[in-house]
Amino acid sequence: MSYLDRIRSAEYVTPSGANFVFNFDDLARSGGKKASVHEFPGQDSASVEDLGLSSQHVPMKIYFTGKDYDQTADAFWNSLGEKGPGTLRHPRFGDLSVLAMTFSQQERFVDGLGRAEFDIDFIIVPEREAFPTSSVNMEATAVATADTAAAASSNAMAESFVPQTAREFTESKEVVMGSVEDLASWGTEITASSEEMATAFDKAVRDFENQIDILMADPVALSQAYIKICRIPAQGEGSILAKVSGYTVLLESTLAFGPISSAAESIKALMLSGLTTAAIDSTLNGTVRSRQEAIQAADILSEIYRDALAGLEEVNADRATLEALAEAASLAGKSLLERSFSLESERRISLDAERTPLDFVFEVYGDIDRLDEFIETNGLTGDALFLIPAGREVVYYG
Repeated sequence: MSYLDRIRSAEYVTPSGANFVFNFDDLARSGGKKASVHEFPGQDSASVEDLGLSSQHVPMKIYFTGKDYDQTADAFWNSLGEKGPGTLRHPRFGDLSVLAMTFSQQERFVDGLGRAEFDIDFIIVPEREAFPTSSVNMEATAVATADTAAAASSNAMAESFVPQTAREFTESKEVVMGSVEDLASWGTEITASSEEMATAFDKAVRDFENQIDILMADPVALSQAYIKICRIPAQGEGSILAKVSGYTVLLESTLAFGPISSAAESIKALMLSGLTTAAIDSTLNGTVRSRQEAIQAADILSEIYRDALAGLEEVNADRATLEALAEAASLAGKSLLERSFSLESERRISLDAERTPLDFVFEVYGDIDRLDEFIETNGLTGDALFLIPAGREVVYYG
C-alpha cells in the first residue's frame, strides 16, 4: 500500500451535523512549542523547560465544483459560522475537532467558471475536560487562583524584601515608582470609559505615590498596594485583546530591568507577579469580538506567562506564587477558548462592485447598528467612507 492509498476524501461535519465533501490540491499544518529558556553566566548551554504545545492550525484551501456548486458553497459558508467546534475529516491527519477561525470565499466567472474556492484557517480544539464543567466555573476558579497568587506574592515580599543599605533601599524605591508611573500612564487611558473605575485607579495611584515611604517600610502593604494598581485596569469592560496586549508591553519593560541587589530582586518578583496576575484578570473581564480575537488573546496570555515565568525563576520567586500563576493562567486560557465556541467567525470577502458601507452593513447584518464597528474594523477613511471600491477585501463577522 502506497501513500496514495492512505489518502482519504476530505470532509467537514458541522456542529449541527451537516456533512460537506470538498476538493483540495495542497495540505498544510502548523504548530509550535512553548518553552522557557534560561541563559546562565559561565555556561555554554541553556536550560530549557518544555511548557507544552502552542495552538495548532490546519489551514486549508478547498473548492466545490459542479452545476450546483453555488448552492453547496452558500450552505458551506453559512455552516462555518455555526457555534461550537466541528469535525474536519482530514485527508492526511485524521479526524480533528476544529473551529473555523477565519475564512474567505472566491469565485471566478472567466477562468475557473463553476467553482467556489475557500481559504480557511482551522484551529484544533483540544478535548474538553470534565471539570470545570463550564466557562463560568473556569473563570471563577481562575479569579480565585489569581487572588491566591497575589496573596502568595505579598507573603513572599514580607520574607525577601530586606534592604541592607541605603543604596538598595533607594534603588528598590525608584524601580517600583517607575513601574507605577508606567501603569498610571497606560491605565488612565484604559479606565477612562468608566468614571467609577477611573476614580478608583487615580486614587490608588495617588495614595501609592503619597505614601511610598510608609509602604517601603511595610513590604506586605507595599505589595498589596502595587498589585491593586496593576489589577484595576484589568477589570474594565473594554477590549480584552487591547488590555492583555497592554500588559505585554508593561511586562517587557519590567523584564528588561536588571536588579543589582537582592532587595531589588524582590521588587522585580513583585512586579512580574503583579503584572501577570493582572493580565490573567484582563482576559476574564471585558469584550472579545470574534473567535480569532479570543484565540489571539489566549496566545498572548500564554506568552506573558512564559516570559514572566522565566523572569520570576531568575529572581528566585517563591514556589507558591509560581504554582498559583501557572494554574490561573491555564484556566484563563481555557476559559477564552471555551468562550470562542459561541463567538462569531471572521469573514472576508472581496467586493465585486462598488458598495457603500451603509448598504453592505445592512445586507450582512440586517440593520445598520454595527456600521461604526465595520468602519473601524476595515480602517475606512476618506472616500471609502462613502463608497468602497470594487476589488477591496472587507471583513465582517457572523
